[in-house]
Amino acid sequence: MKVYTRQGDFGKTFNPIKKKQTFKSELLFDVLGTIDELQSWIGLVRIKLKQAGLKKNKQLVENIKKMLRTVQLELYHLSSHIVTKASKRFKPNIEALEQLIDKIDSKNKTINKFVLPYGTELACITYIARTICRRAERIIVNFYQRQKSQWLSQNVLIYINRLSDFLFVLARFFNTYGNTNEEYAK
Repeated sequence: MKVYTRQGDFGKTFNPIKKKQTFKSELLFDVLGTIDELQSWIGLVRIKLKQAGLKKNKQLVENIKKMLRTVQLELYHLSSHIVTKASKRFKPNIEALEQLIDKIDSKNKTINKFVLPYGTELACITYIARTICRRAERIIVNFYQRQKSQWLSQNVLIYINRLSDFLFVLARFFNTYGNTNEEYAK
């Protein structure tokens, strides 16, 4: 099957919630598109991490690699949950994410200032993923409020918020690992 029809879609696509063709400008597609964008940036973090060949903290780095893949899969399930309204589908392991956040953050310096997104290439890419995650959170909240329904699992909001925390401490860890000093807002 080809991915194109040669007719164009005139800015419309099938909306699985409304079960009809709607404009791609609908909020649902902002949500799904932002989640897709986040998945792609996390894929870039994964490949850059693999290419970096980090040698120290080997077990922690392996756990990070596994979690990044898990995050991509969980984001896929999150999109499915939003489209199908099936709360049983989205049950992310938030506790495992929190445990890894704590392990990673224990390697970072304590901060009491605003950290500027800066540092190694891997850290900067991770900071970009974090900002996209924060945007996804805002759009999901907006979508949830406009839907005025209870079908969206609270796990969605908890997970996406925790994911941005994970990406923040991960970016800081990549700077620590790369012996790159953080910069702070003054």
